[in-house]
Amino acid sequence: DMSRGLGDVYKRQGPVRTTVVAASIAAILIALMGQTQTVVAIALISIATSGALACLQVTMQHLAAVAVPSNRAGGVSSVLAFRFAGHAAGPLVLVPLVEDDPAVAFGLAASLSIAVVIGFVGSTRAPAG
Repeated sequence: DMSRGLGDVYKRQGPVRTTVVAASIAAILIALMGQTQTVVAIALISIATSGALACLQVTMQHLAAVAVPSNRAGGVSSVLAFRFAGHAAGPLVLVPLVEDDPAVAFGLAASLSIAVVIGFVGSTRAPAG
C-alpha cells in the first residue's frame, strides 16, 4: 500500500523535509519529461511524477493545517485554492510553450513548483516531526 509507505516516511522524516524531497523529486521528473522523446518514457516518468505529487499534496495540506491551528480548514483551503489556480492557469501559459520548446515549458513548470514550495515551507512554522 503506497499510502502506508508514504505515511511511514512522513512520520520518520517530518513534514517539512518530506515536502522538500517530494517537491525536488517532482521537479526533476517534470524537467526530465521535457527532454524525453518517446511515449513510453513520458508514460513512465508521468507515473513516477504522480507519486511525488501525491506526496507533495498531502504534506503541503498538513503543513497548512498546523501552520494555522486556529483555522485548520482555512489553511488547507488556501493550499487547495492555489492548486486550483495553478491547474487553471498552467495550461494557458504552458501549452503554447510546449509547441515551441517542450524543454522550456517543462523546465518552467518544474521551476515554479520548486519556487512555490520553497516559499510555502519557508513561511510555515510547522514542527519538524
